[in-house]
Amino acid sequence: MAEEQEKKVGQILKQIEEFEQTIKGLEANVAILKKKLADSREKYGEDISKWPKEAK
Repeated sequence: MAEEQEKKVGQILKQIEEFEQTIKGLEANVAILKKKLADSREKYGEDISKWPKEAK
């Protein structure tokens, strides 16, 4: 039974590590978005509706 608990704890730790990596990736993406918005606000002003549309 102790071995079964170890497997479960190992699985949980692995999931937590994967979740932590996801959060770190999201943190980087949020920082990039925040910088883009700040740069665009500086270039084009506060009103987003007057900003040029980005090509998709």
